[in-house]
Amino acid sequence: MQQTMNQVRIIGTGHSFPGDPVETSTIFDWLDITLVDQKWAADKLGIETRHVARECPPSNDNAQLKPGCQNSDLSATAILNALEVAKLDVHDLDMIICATCTPDCMLSVELAICCIKLSCLKN
Repeated sequence: MQQTMNQVRIIGTGHSFPGDPVETSTIFDWLDITLVDQKWAADKLGIETRHVARECPPSNDNAQLKPGCQNSDLSATAILNALEVAKLDVHDLDMIICATCTPDCMLSVELAICCIKLSCLKN
């Protein structure tokens, strides 16, 4: 029996950012950074704003995630954006590949959590 592989194509991409952009100067103020010039940092790093998923300024060492800012939330939103670009439904997907170094929990079940949020688990 001969098997053939289906073609794999990228037909849509998506992204998601947590919350509104935060200026570098604001982050410097939160962290009380005075030894680095903000203009130098912007010139060298090329970054003027960032998106922050935790409450800021952090009220303590255990700053909580903002609602909707877990990695699986951001992943699910990015997938929905990509599906919209591709004019597809979540049930049209045959496979989702998920790689992260910042999972929602210590056990690496990020993809399962994301699929539950997308309501796309098949029996």
